[in-house]
Amino acid sequence: MRKQIFNLLLPAVLFVLTGGPNAAAALDLTGWTLLQSGDALTNSVPFGVSIQDNSYLVIARGDGIGGPTRQEFEAYWQVSLDPEVVYMTGDSLGGVDAFPQIGGESTQSYRVLDLTQSLVDGPTAAEVETRLSSNQRISLNTDSSLQDAWINRSIAFATPGYGCALSGDQARFVISEIADAEDNEFEYVEFFYGNPNSPDTTPPTPVDAYLASVCNATLVRVVFSEDIDPDSGSDHFNYNVQPDMGIPDSASVQGNSVVLSFHTPLALTQTYEVRVQDILDTSGNLMSGPQSIDIFRPPLFLNELMYDPVYDLPFGGRGGDTNGDGTVDSGQDEFVEYINISGQIIDLSGYTLNDDKELRVIIPEGTLLNPGQALVVFGGGIPIGTFGYSVVLTGDGNLGLGNGGDISVLRDAQGRLVAHAAYSRDESDDESLQRAIEYNDAGWDTLCDSWVRHTTMPAAAGARYSPGTRVDGTAFPGSIATTPELLGAHPASPCDPTQVLLTFSRVMDTATGSDVNRYTIGELGHPTQAQVLNNTITLTMPGLQEWVRYEVSIDDVEDQNGTPTAPGTAAEFVVGTLVINEVLYHPPTGDLGDANRDGLADPAQDEFVEIVNIGSQPADLAGMQLMDANRTRFVFPEGTILAPNRAAVVFGGGDPNLFLSNFGGSLVFTTPAGDDLGLSDSNDTVTIATADHLVLTTMSYATDSPGMSLNLSPDQVCGLYFLHQWVAGSAGTSFSPGRLASGLPFPGGIDLTEGPPVVVDALVADASTIWLWFNEEVDLVDAEDPANYSLTGGGNVTFAILDVFERSVELALSTPLQEGVLTTVQVRNIADIFGNTSSDNGSVDVAYEPMAQIIINEILYDVPAGNGDANRDGVINEQEDEFVEFINLEPHAVDLSGWTVSDLAAQRHVFPQGTLLQPGQPLVLFGGGIPTGDFGGAIVQVASSGELRLGNTGDCLMLADEYGRLAVERCWDLGEFVEVSMVRAPEKTGAFTAHDLAPGSGGSLFSPGTQTDGTAFAFSTITPPVILTIEKGQAEGSIVLTFTGQPGPFAVEQSSSLTPPSWSEVQGVVFSVPDLDGLSTAEFTVGPEVTHNFFRIRQQ
Repeated sequence: MRKQIFNLLLPAVLFVLTGGPNAAAALDLTGWTLLQSGDALTNSVPFGVSIQDNSYLVIARGDGIGGPTRQEFEAYWQVSLDPEVVYMTGDSLGGVDAFPQIGGESTQSYRVLDLTQSLVDGPTAAEVETRLSSNQRISLNTDSSLQDAWINRSIAFATPGYGCALSGDQARFVISEIADAEDNEFEYVEFFYGNPNSPDTTPPTPVDAYLASVCNATLVRVVFSEDIDPDSGSDHFNYNVQPDMGIPDSASVQGNSVVLSFHTPLALTQTYEVRVQDILDTSGNLMSGPQSIDIFRPPLFLNELMYDPVYDLPFGGRGGDTNGDGTVDSGQDEFVEYINISGQIIDLSGYTLNDDKELRVIIPEGTLLNPGQALVVFGGGIPIGTFGYSVVLTGDGNLGLGNGGDISVLRDAQGRLVAHAAYSRDESDDESLQRAIEYNDAGWDTLCDSWVRHTTMPAAAGARYSPGTRVDGTAFPGSIATTPELLGAHPASPCDPTQVLLTFSRVMDTATGSDVNRYTIGELGHPTQAQVLNNTITLTMPGLQEWVRYEVSIDDVEDQNGTPTAPGTAAEFVVGTLVINEVLYHPPTGDLGDANRDGLADPAQDEFVEIVNIGSQPADLAGMQLMDANRTRFVFPEGTILAPNRAAVVFGGGDPNLFLSNFGGSLVFTTPAGDDLGLSDSNDTVTIATADHLVLTTMSYATDSPGMSLNLSPDQVCGLYFLHQWVAGSAGTSFSPGRLASGLPFPGGIDLTEGPPVVVDALVADASTIWLWFNEEVDLVDAEDPANYSLTGGGNVTFAILDVFERSVELALSTPLQEGVLTTVQVRNIADIFGNTSSDNGSVDVAYEPMAQIIINEILYDVPAGNGDANRDGVINEQEDEFVEFINLEPHAVDLSGWTVSDLAAQRHVFPQGTLLQPGQPLVLFGGGIPTGDFGGAIVQVASSGELRLGNTGDCLMLADEYGRLAVERCWDLGEFVEVSMVRAPEKTGAFTAHDLAPGSGGSLFSPGTQTDGTAFAFSTITPPVILTIEKGQAEGSIVLTFTGQPGPFAVEQSSSLTPPSWSEVQGVVFSVPDLDGLSTAEFTVGPEVTHNFFRIRQQ
């Protein structure tokens, strides 16, 4: 099977983010048992639920009717759960309902059992009072049944899914918080998995950006995934807001967020994005390249609020019937009034309204608000009246607005704060609170005024409230009758060319909107059907032809207020056949995120959009635009023709490697240099449009899918998008740019190699393992059949494994290869992904040579605080003064060009070209700084990544060759070598010991580049020649060897075998002089009778 890593996600239950590179594996909780009050309530965790390292599982009350949704839970507790937090309700557990039950004067006791019914954690302390409070775990090392393991806090300090002050020195799964609530359905039990003290190796990521204040559009807050470094975070040159705003005047760090300040306000109706770069977290992790995120602008403004509607009339009775239903009610007549200030129609579906206690209203699906229109939410009742033609909703009886002081909070469907108001006792009894200057079309600067009593507004003429209208009773601009505009027309779906979608500026009238005689499409006449949905109308018109441009004209179709369209209203559309088949907007971290196969995982460059031509004709894409919600991101070049059933992939940048992948024979593009696709991780819209901006097809998403693309299921069939791993045939893979989810090419994909696959290269990983490379992707079944490989000289292939790129195969051998013996690997009967096969896929010669013996002689990972200037640059720095010392034990020089140094978290260094280590010579690699001195004649380098970042609490350091083969590894644990290096004693051959205890050290703490006594290692200054490359020359039969070494003169020798070798000097060799890098060449000619030879260079 392929070497692949994937996560299992369950619909509506599990939300998973891949942990950082140093994270432990996710913990599978399938079948674990949760017990409450002894065995009174027993529940089992359903299949597939797992929790990531250093993350939380939150279980809210389930009572047989489903329990609160994640969104309702977040709104109640006024939090936004990280995507990695697993949220469930007790109903989804395989057991009893009404779990958990927190209520009562003291907490219930909880226990956790694993699959073997072994106790994992618990029982929890049962004596602590938790009525309307939060009982939080503070220690992983203290028995959970003891009160010392817990702290009791006010319910106002509950921390669902974050923030428990855990301490401890080991990774565990524990019960971390038990919280009661005034509303039983929102009480919860929280579990934590991991070690809070483990080193942070995950770089920061911008996760949200929004206007810091509705009343001040010069301030933008950027929120990161974790607390960030104050120095890099406050560097205002690390931010750029487009369009037009540019670099902010200043940047102020506040924990995990930064407030950007501009001297001019952001425009009311403009969509912006902020580009962020070079930000470090507080642990020093650098973000992975520049990243862009949309700036959320709160689209609604809270204009009026009524919390105490009832008042006494002068001659008896009561007033305050704000909703006009004939009944005065202190709860039902509460209301809040919002104005749409965005300049666009807003879909309010899923917005939530709550006070300081609980969720009060969820705005229903399909609720749209026109620009400048008002939304009024009453506490209850049956509102009677026009309310200025505003959108009117009601709660379940009241909004819970306390007369003694309260808050009113409105959040969007993603949980982002839209509007917030707080008031105190007696601030406005018996009348509403109203903005001092009402909203109008003037813009932002009118929105910053304080609250006043409604009757103090001169235009109110003594009125106590005005829900849905201005204080003088007139309608807001968006509610006044204005002509509805036709914003555009485009095919409703490329899979159904008979339907056209019209989009208007206002919500349209059903009666006139469904009258087909009010529409005419070119010479085809009237449509057969018209369906109205809010501000859209879908027309059905048989006979529309692919890639033909049509005009639809509209006659007197009215909006919901009865205002007809203007005479001559019309729009053009083109019947396209393109579908957006796959979108990757949040690539995985690490190597698995390298979607464009350029060898570099980049969160911006590896984003991609895949489109497929599902029509019967070739599609000319020249000039067509790929857009997100903000702007055009890519324009297809002239001459771009997409054949039927062929895909085109646009990456966010980089250099897609067509050797590693031909992307199913699809067309492959990247955005222009310096730009990217800019796809938001949380919500965005992707659109394909003609050169003159006529929409052809579009798709939108509103949730994060970290590490996983969204893909049509099935491919090429319009309908629903699924996480890639859920699409039939995907085998759990994360994405498949240019291919079907199954990995097969689209039917129109073009085989660029035009024939069966050929083996082109090989590498001996060790005596029992050979890696083969093909010139294209190959079939999985064929490639993993051992019978398709044979070896000269005996031995068989016991098994074969195809890698994830499907171009290389790892062969395991039954008999180890002999050193220096030439072996031929013959390959046959292997097909490519297009089905082209051959009985002879070629052969390749290999010879086993043992890995060069390079050892780790000394490591300093815990820099001494007072005397730790190991690199001698005059500054003690816990990152820059870390070092590792390598020594070459071979009798010849070893070329380390392209070799890498890594720890458990990341690759830290790549040795540059020309790094030649002589026999016995040391090489010292520092974390950074400017190493000063000769270090005993050692080669001295600093980490190419900018740091080694070796873990003080435990880590491993690994050296690998340019092919990724491990040469040497050294691991250590917490407390093993504190503020002192580990060094071999005796040098080169002994076991590791603390440097100050090594013979001859004199108590010194480290000795980079020298022996422990400070003397230099003995090694030769003569550089023996080392062949770096062998290539064909331009002349027929010529060979060019590139080598390094000094001094000359040199001779080239050849032998047809190494068992035994028979060396003879090659005549007529032309040697070049060394270049600036010390590289020389030797060029000579061999006769046609030479089929293969071994060559060497020796100093004369």
